[in-house]
Amino acid sequence: MKRSIIALAIASLSACGGGDWEEPSSLSPAEESAPDFSLSTGKGVHIAIIDTGVRRDHRDFVGHLGPSYSFFSPLTEAQGTVGDCAPYGGHGTSVASVAAGLTWGIAKDATIYPLTAVNCAGWVYISAIVNAIDAVAASSLRPAIINLSIGGGIEAAIDAAVVRAVAAGVVVVVAAGNEAKDACLSTPARVPEAITVGASDAAGKIAYFSNVGPCVDYYLPGSGVMVASSYSSDAITVGVGTSFAAPYATGWAAKVLEILPHATPAEVKYWLDREYAKSGLPPSGSQ
Repeated sequence: MKRSIIALAIASLSACGGGDWEEPSSLSPAEESAPDFSLSTGKGVHIAIIDTGVRRDHRDFVGHLGPSYSFFSPLTEAQGTVGDCAPYGGHGTSVASVAAGLTWGIAKDATIYPLTAVNCAGWVYISAIVNAIDAVAASSLRPAIINLSIGGGIEAAIDAAVVRAVAAGVVVVVAAGNEAKDACLSTPARVPEAITVGASDAAGKIAYFSNVGPCVDYYLPGSGVMVASSYSSDAITVGVGTSFAAPYATGWAAKVLEILPHATPAEVKYWLDREYAKSGLPPSGSQ
């Protein structure tokens, strides 16, 4: 079975804005003793990008790209040679650059593992997604994070795989979706164990397209985000969508795990909640 990936809109917009997780306005005694994640870079943390792939020769990933794996066939010629859809459609390359790219990435020293489970037409193969999630859960790579910038209708098999991964100690970050509806009606956004991320706009408000509701944990920059492009080894573009808000949280989770490498997914979420509370962005569950 397959379902369509959340639409990725690419537009000529200015760079993202609206919120900073680093600067609190005031500190309580407890906050003063909390770890400072702002200077960490994700070193030693493994990020699995389950998507269309990642362009291996892109300059944004030099020195911190792990092995890539495919969970369906046949791949397109570009996916098989450069690692992602090219010259267009390289969704995974753009997503990875937000999480851990050398130019704009949040966790620039994290290791990226491209797991291909989406084709260049944007179709999500359910069995491929499940197998990719299970592979990370069963691996010895820790600390580990899965980024799933995908979504659609309800798919119980994917939801169950996300729950298994979190139970195995893997942090799973997912996009809320771009349909301006309740995220609780979408897989994998509805999974309570996942960190579900909606999009904020340049003004720090909920983006007009973002899914919302009680299943959304954070609203992070997802409008006018500068990203790497799979068009060439040094191409950039501008991304719009919760697809790019999710890896923003993935990068921050990697920053937490560099300092607290044995933290459970629930503990990572606790620290992310504290950082997010300082940001001034819309509160979790906002409509």
